[in-house]
Amino acid sequence: MVTLLKSETDRVLDMRSQPKAEPLDLIQILPASTQLLPSEIEALRHAVSNKFFSEQDWKCDENGRITDHMGRQLYKVGYTTSILKLLGKSNARFGA
Repeated sequence: MVTLLKSETDRVLDMRSQPKAEPLDLIQILPASTQLLPSEIEALRHAVSNKFFSEQDWKCDENGRITDHMGRQLYKVGYTTSILKLLGKSNARFGA
């Protein structure tokens, strides 16, 4: 049994045809790094480098989460993996 409020008894259906979407083969997806300056790319590389992590006494787990020497989370899951993907690292694993 369906109960409707009196104010909701009128329904309007839009029967107009929708424009067709572009075929996927016409859409070009560019890597996010194409819009980054060389200095920005270098800054991202440094941010996830083994040297920088060692200097800060940080650790990266397999999910890309960053913790300090006390085990406190500094960056959420995906921090390093997302940066590595932006940099075009196909395996997107820290230290690889």
